[in-house]
Amino acid sequence: MPIWDNAENICIWGYGAEGQAAHRFLKQHCPNAAFTIMQDKAEGTDQITPDTFKPNAYDLVVKSPGISLYHPTAQQAQKVRALAPPCFTIS
Repeated sequence: MPIWDNAENICIWGYGAEGQAAHRFLKQHCPNAAFTIMQDKAEGTDQITPDTFKPNAYDLVVKSPGISLYHPTAQQAQKVRALAPPCFTIS
């Protein structure tokens, strides 16, 4: 079963090329999911910052590769919910 199965609330952390590609992919495979973008500077109502991240609010967190796994927010996400790199295998 893919990691995104049954994901209803998805957080995409980093919205460069990889984050945007992950967003497009997941919108196709999780059409009913709610998406939140996490960046250092939130640019809209559907965006948050690492300081306002609440891990229990998400079923899946997709982290861009430029964000360290040692970041304190990444440590939170790993403990509570799935933390996925922006790479997927399609079965």
